[in-house]
Amino acid sequence: PCFRRVGEITPTDRRFLCALPPSLRGQWAATFALLARPAPSTRLITLMYPLHPTPLPEADHPPYPLSEEEYHRLLDERWELVYCEPVKPEWKRTVGAPGGEKAGVWAWRG
Repeated sequence: PCFRRVGEITPTDRRFLCALPPSLRGQWAATFALLARPAPSTRLITLMYPLHPTPLPEADHPPYPLSEEEYHRLLDERWELVYCEPVKPEWKRTVGAPGGEKAGVWAWRG
């Protein structure tokens, strides 16, 4: 394969999911599950963006809109959300598509 398990390094998604067309989101989740070390101490860190409280029409270009529910749909089979907080105002991006930002930490549940 063109990738390998990460080992002790925590997999991180920093606004990458929003760049993928919605049809590839399942592969994104499967890849993180494959790369993760299957252990109770394994964590996945996500910077969820752009979050919208209500569903938006599908965009035809990135960043594609997301919701916290979409992250749960993709990750809950293998991961449990153990931390989720809005990004502090002083750390938020100042350019880009509108939408909220949250930092999430997911624990491996296998």
